[in-house]
Amino acid sequence: MNLAGERTDLVERLEKTRVCLLATAAACAEGELFATVERCIEAGVGMVQLREKSLADEELLGCARRLRELCAGTGALFIVNDRPDIALLSHADGVHLGQEDLPLPEVRRIVGERLLVGLSTHSLEQAREAAREGADYIGAGPVFETATKDAGPLLGTENLEAILREVQIPVFAIGGITDSNVGGVQGAGGDRIAICSSVLGSASPGKTVEGLCSALV
Repeated sequence: MNLAGERTDLVERLEKTRVCLLATAAACAEGELFATVERCIEAGVGMVQLREKSLADEELLGCARRLRELCAGTGALFIVNDRPDIALLSHADGVHLGQEDLPLPEVRRIVGERLLVGLSTHSLEQAREAAREGADYIGAGPVFETATKDAGPLLGTENLEAILREVQIPVFAIGGITDSNVGGVQGAGGDRIAICSSVLGSASPGKTVEGLCSALV
């Protein structure tokens, strides 16, 4: 498959993705990241984003390569958080940036045109800017209260609704999403979510994912 074909394939798979899992070992109730991620993919997760901020580079690359292999075998997209270099070295499908990471246009110069580039946004203006700069998708949040320290100011469902009305690229609602409040995302017009602790910390991650997927139909 040529570069254009590979790019088209990734974009098409992204369009079909409804649930993104933020993968971090510290949040796993069972203490085993890879087995937990595999169960989540089997249950309906379509994209896995490696989010390990404390690993040394060599460990991070090893983890990324192992998750990439796992995702490649299941058809799920694999994204690396923050690090375009690790994304390239692990043959990831994309890289996800925060507001304080390298600017999106500069990251695009590093990773090229094939890889997906996503961006975390916390306001309508940030979402607009991400779309203008060529982001393939955005995370919008935190929609609900969350214990994640770097999640940004609370976005809420009203601002999520405004973003969904204006931004034409895929929008993943993020932040404190559980089976008890995912209906608020739907009420705002959203049909994509990014999840972490509510799933990884669950006694039954697969069943939790299945419930969230069913709620998004």
